[in-house]
Amino acid sequence: MSVRKAQGFTLFEMMIAVAIAALVTAFAIPAFQDVMSRTRTNATAEEMVNSLALARNTAISRRRTVVVVPDSVDLPSWTVYLDSDAGEVLSRHRIEGTVRLNWTASVDELTFLPSGYVQKTKPGPPVPLDLTLTVCDSSSPKELGRSIALSRVGRIRAFPNATTSICNP
Repeated sequence: MSVRKAQGFTLFEMMIAVAIAALVTAFAIPAFQDVMSRTRTNATAEEMVNSLALARNTAISRRRTVVVVPDSVDLPSWTVYLDSDAGEVLSRHRIEGTVRLNWTASVDELTFLPSGYVQKTKPGPPVPLDLTLTVCDSSSPKELGRSIALSRVGRIRAFPNATTSICNP
């Protein structure tokens, strides 16, 4: 009569495996949250860059003014209109979740001229400007965020923020 050895794991081996899985999870969750935060920030920055490029290209190709309007502070969003008077909506965007978009200048609306140049139209008289927008995720205290530079000639450039003070004043 042969004795068969039982196959499987002992309770001690299972406890060790569960402890290792818990350690790996404890290190992986914060890293995953950082990746998600960075992804939200980058996606919003790209969406804003694309909206500004759409506004500039439409103004040049149709030889009409195109206006980009930040809609609200409480519900961060922006809309791109063809001509401020006609009000034809070219695109509308809403920021989801914990991402915020900060305008560095007092701007109620940006106007792209048929020449491709950009100017601030409200409040006050039309003024050519250089503008920087910052995109930050408030759920990540160490997130550096992204900046979007818009020159008065309409050049749009996105780049990572150099310091955390831009997102976490």
